[in-house]
Amino acid sequence: LDDCQGASAYDSSGNSNTGTITIGASGTQTSVGTCTGSANTAWKDGVTGKRNYSLNFDGTDDYMDAASSNSLNLTAGSSVSMCAWIYPKASPGAGWFSVMAKRDDGLGTPYAYGINYDNNGNFQVYTSGTSGVRSFNYTPTLNTWTHVCGVISSSPTAFYNNGVLFGTAGSGGGVASNAATFKIAKSSTTGVNTEYFNGQ
Repeated sequence: LDDCQGASAYDSSGNSNTGTITIGASGTQTSVGTCTGSANTAWKDGVTGKRNYSLNFDGTDDYMDAASSNSLNLTAGSSVSMCAWIYPKASPGAGWFSVMAKRDDGLGTPYAYGINYDNNGNFQVYTSGTSGVRSFNYTPTLNTWTHVCGVISSSPTAFYNNGVLFGTAGSGGGVASNAATFKIAKSSTTGVNTEYFNGQ
């Protein structure tokens, strides 16, 4: 998410999971813009990233969707590490902020995997697989770059904060499998649980 222009976020992993950036018509941003363009656009508001540039999400209707591919459609019981640098600009209020997710509540499919948090110290690393939904007593600091990482595997679910193990929970078992698209800054593809993230 440091392309600095356009509505595509290119995948440097080699798996070709290019993300489509959606900047909705509501909220403080209504267009994707560029890093050198006008304020109140997603690239300009995120111009100062942790590494180079970043994309800003306004917490209303902005997100990135990397669709669904073989590299993202993990088989049931697989392990996954979900990590991101985040820079929250607001608290979730009475709801939740989604960092990343592969789920679709509207279709009734299981949660494949994801990480989100609320304003009450609940940072969740979750799946509908045997590892389950695990909550850690942590709330990211506002206006600060923080590295968060959730690990789901056959071992207890682990949460890392800035590279340090924060805690483990559960007995492990791996993720669930579904064909929902993988999203950043939004939770469910359809249904009420959008959980838009506010920040970079």
